[in-house]
Amino acid sequence: MPKPLLYLNWNANFGPPVSTPLWTPADITTAAWYDASDASTITESGGAVSQWDDKSGNLKHLTQGVGAQQPQTGGSIGGVDAIEFDGTDDWMVAPSLGLTSDAMFIAVFDPDAETNYSIAGTTGGNTHIDLLTASTYQRVFRTTRLGAAVLGMPTNAPTILAYNADSGAPKFNTHINGADTQLDTSAFTFEDNITDICSRGGGTSSWLNGPLGEIVILDRFASDAERQKLEGYLAWKWDGGVAGTLVGLLPALHPYKSAPPTA
Repeated sequence: MPKPLLYLNWNANFGPPVSTPLWTPADITTAAWYDASDASTITESGGAVSQWDDKSGNLKHLTQGVGAQQPQTGGSIGGVDAIEFDGTDDWMVAPSLGLTSDAMFIAVFDPDAETNYSIAGTTGGNTHIDLLTASTYQRVFRTTRLGAAVLGMPTNAPTILAYNADSGAPKFNTHINGADTQLDTSAFTFEDNITDICSRGGGTSSWLNGPLGEIVILDRFASDAERQKLEGYLAWKWDGGVAGTLVGLLPALHPYKSAPPTA
């Protein structure tokens, strides 16, 4: 079950705690938003997921019409319901998002001893994480990939991964659990090219083995403050209250290390 969307703050004037609404992606404009903890957004039969609805209001639903390639309900991250991918052939088809020259993709997932996987696969099929070679190959929002970057991706731990791209600046930044792991300023051409979720190149390889909890996509380059708010929201929601999980993995100076963002 999702954690309550309230946060108890101590009221210095009167003593007892007061409830403050938590911030969520509903408080901003999103290009697409997929939340596995919201069962009303999932179309399934016998646990097999054929559609995952977009909560942004833009109707950019994820689909999978092939039964053998449909992920399953019943996964969890931090005790919160997630969609489980089998690492063999499960994936979902992403529609064209209509993104322009800058965008952000952020997701929370938990690989299960996985060494070669993709969260956001692209038209060219090159965006994936290969931990056998300690490298990542990033082509999200790019016509050419950033190759062989060593970013410290985990094989077996809850993870928040963000790609933040602005072709006009230019800058392409990658963040893992709130840390700046790659800040690239080389020129690139922007492409609205996310086609696969949890695979790459039309579902041909690099399938995720493990649960995927939530994805948020923005049609803009997110400021540090906006990105950190998304990281804080995801970390506290999907943490599970276990030492060493998402909140614990946020950098020491992250603004939401001690408390989740509030509305």
